[in-house]
Amino acid sequence: MSNRLAVSFAGMDWDNPLTVASGMYVPWGRDMPELPLAELGAVTCKSVSVEAWPGNAKPWFADLGAGLGMLNAIGIRNPGIDTYLHDHTAELVGLGRPLIQSLAAVSLEDFRRLAARFTQAGIFAALELNMSCPNTDLAQIAFGQSPEAAYELVHAVRGETNLPVIAKLTPNAGDVPSVARACAEGGAAALTLINTVLAMDIDVKTGLPRTGIRTAGLSGPAILPLALRIVWDVFEAVDLPIIGVGGIASAEDALKFILAGATAVAVGTAAVRRPEVMREVITGLEAACTERGVGIQDLVGLSHRLWAERVQTPG
Repeated sequence: MSNRLAVSFAGMDWDNPLTVASGMYVPWGRDMPELPLAELGAVTCKSVSVEAWPGNAKPWFADLGAGLGMLNAIGIRNPGIDTYLHDHTAELVGLGRPLIQSLAAVSLEDFRRLAARFTQAGIFAALELNMSCPNTDLAQIAFGQSPEAAYELVHAVRGETNLPVIAKLTPNAGDVPSVARACAEGGAAALTLINTVLAMDIDVKTGLPRTGIRTAGLSGPAILPLALRIVWDVFEAVDLPIIGVGGIASAEDALKFILAGATAVAVGTAAVRRPEVMREVITGLEAACTERGVGIQDLVGLSHRLWAERVQTPG
């Protein structure tokens, strides 16, 4: 592979700008598809908490069809940090990729404990903060809903680690750019945009919600335009690298996020149906760069510059 796809992201060197959305790589569960993880620029690992979390009651998923996506209501099910590190460190290291570990907690103290432990483990390249997951009934997980809470969380974690801290923001906040600015002030090195969208569906035969808890996280093609708009807005609000995620199912989708300001992109739902989409995105992005005679980093935010020129010279 040429070096046209190489990116520098929050101090990390990636061979290409593609990672996997948090929740897709689950070392302790083998019910997820096999993905070409060793070919990605980095691997984002599913959220882990201090103690084991059982997750929600089933059903965990509701397929809304290829045109919309799916509802996910797993609820950050994980074995806890002790079991995770004891049982899976060798597998994680064996991937040979920069590892981004997602953290989940309901208190600042637990976020601090996780950050310290994962830093001490010595195998992770960055920490991603799951600041507000919409598929859990733990109402306390609301750090991403306000700038004040977001600042407090990022600042607290920043004091426990020398690793880059990536804040994963929710689209369910009223003013995402303001939350992004607060994360930057708190010491975030990068942002992930966006988490899934709070949603629900009803089975008309039973009259009941289709997932084990009433609300769930919507992912897939339906949220791509929303995610793209938020990436655009946040790119103009803060000077931090962005991982764009939300509905990416092709190289063209990924390129849209990069043009809107994302330095890197993550694929989730599309890979559930078609794991090969990961390779297609990498190949397609390389072809786009070759056609233009540029590196991928030259395309980051390009649409902003083109739009500014158009606005300045109307007609």
